[in-house]
Amino acid sequence: MNSLLDRFRIPTLLGLAIIILGTATGVYLVLQNQTITSQATIDNTPQKVTISNITDTSVTISWQTPSKIGSFVSFGTTSPNQTVVDDRDTSAPIPRTDHVATIRNLTPQTSYNYKVVAGKFNSAILTFQTAATSQSQNNFKPVTGTVLDDTQPLEEGLVFLTIPGAITQVAPIKSLGSFIIPLSFVRTEGLVDIISSNTGVANLTVASDDGRVATAIFNLNSEEPLILKIGQNLDLTQRPGQLGVMVNKFDLNEDGQVSTADYAIVNKNLGKKSFEIKTDLNEDKKVDKKDLNLILAEIKKNSK
Repeated sequence: MNSLLDRFRIPTLLGLAIIILGTATGVYLVLQNQTITSQATIDNTPQKVTISNITDTSVTISWQTPSKIGSFVSFGTTSPNQTVVDDRDTSAPIPRTDHVATIRNLTPQTSYNYKVVAGKFNSAILTFQTAATSQSQNNFKPVTGTVLDDTQPLEEGLVFLTIPGAITQVAPIKSLGSFIIPLSFVRTEGLVDIISSNTGVANLTVASDDGRVATAIFNLNSEEPLILKIGQNLDLTQRPGQLGVMVNKFDLNEDGQVSTADYAIVNKNLGKKSFEIKTDLNEDKKVDKKDLNLILAEIKKNSK
């Protein structure tokens, strides 16, 4: 009798174990599937789509995506049926968050429709107009420079040049954090003429691939290369010497002197995980009492 009961009891226990294991496995797989689905459905709709570098036969389109993804532009005079990849890609789009693509061999004074594609996400269908043909050309030298991320060259990002009355120019960061923005064919806002004066003040904005920025206001006719550092906002119009290098790194508010106002800026960033790069005075990747001591010593030195 006991033997007969054991025959039924053992399979029953085994069956319960299988059911419990199967249920746990099913829940795990469902959760995993939800995680994978959630990751796969990040909204990568292109953002900050901008038209720059407009000439009679070319335009440059730049945009951002929330996460790194391969992206490209489709364009055409009617429907977007031709494609162009990022200027830094040779064939298939490379995943990144900042994107820039130049469309060439266009027809002058012509409207085009385009859209930006990022995975399964698209921008709206937008339009751009090419400039009129012009035989003129100025002899302005390009704007050149280097962008640093802390003490190292910035690896990836976009540089935007804004000149009053002219079409915005954009260029990607190249090797060793360098960039070059030609001025010879920069169009006026009306797209008819090429700018004929390089006097005045221009604005430069660097956007890194992780969303951090650096800005500089500078004299456009200066021939010295710009040196910018992510996190800095520089006014170089009144400064002697090499553009982009702060005259005194302790002058954090850039008022021409080192004072308690600069101390307050360091103190505000003290101990924070996300801090203004310029407040890390000893460049040890953190803002602590050592940085406060450095700014205090500099204040005392300048008060003598």
